[in-house]
Amino acid sequence: MGSKKNIATWIAFGLFLYLVLYFSYKGITTSPATPGHDIDSITYHIPIAESIANGNLLPPDLPHGLGYYPSIGETILAGFVLLGIPLNLFNVLGLILLFTLCRVISRRFGLSNAYSTIFAVSVVSLNSVTRLINSQPVDIWLAIFFLLCLYLLNKPNKTG
Repeated sequence: MGSKKNIATWIAFGLFLYLVLYFSYKGITTSPATPGHDIDSITYHIPIAESIANGNLLPPDLPHGLGYYPSIGETILAGFVLLGIPLNLFNVLGLILLFTLCRVISRRFGLSNAYSTIFAVSVVSLNSVTRLINSQPVDIWLAIFFLLCLYLLNKPNKTG
């Protein structure tokens, strides 16, 4: 039983590495302006991030009457703008952090090392996650912050 579990774990981890490498390559070789790209990123998330990167916290001139809700997601994306990192890698970083947090929290809830890897790969390979990887919506980051809160609230430390 143990060897089958190890094989399944390595296959799952190989799938995760494939996802990271594939979407990293796509993120480096494409831009948000590529036809068929997420229009929400181009008209909302990127202009807000560029506005924040330029030091302007007031709303940019957004089309279609879109509201302005500055969030940590656009602030992280502004860091990508300032550092010159390709914007399509924004959620690749999110994918890696989501995988890591899924492993950490599943270990905290008692899953074995092998099953926590399989669980994490199961989450990051969901269609609702993979379809957002080379775009800039903050949905993956919301899942990261949710898991981080769940992790911190599971066994709170009595510290300042």
